[in-house]
Amino acid sequence: TLSIPTAAYDIPAVLTLPNASGPAPAVLLIHGFGSDKNEVGNFYANLAQGLAEAGYATLRFDYPGSGDHGEGFEVNTIATYVR
Repeated sequence: TLSIPTAAYDIPAVLTLPNASGPAPAVLLIHGFGSDKNEVGNFYANLAQGLAEAGYATLRFDYPGSGDHGEGFEVNTIATYVR
């Protein structure tokens, strides 16, 4: 678990790395509005583990108003998404 600092707020995230050393391809897992960084039924948490076993790094995070994010959903705007 890590926190990604931004000018407006910190973004709670999880970085899952493969066991191999050196650079690895990466996948960004972006959840839907009704869920969080792990997705319904821990789908993304399980997917991240499977991708790590296949040699991929993954990063998943919580949007404001979701999961461990400290901000409310109302701060989600097009402007905050494209920063």
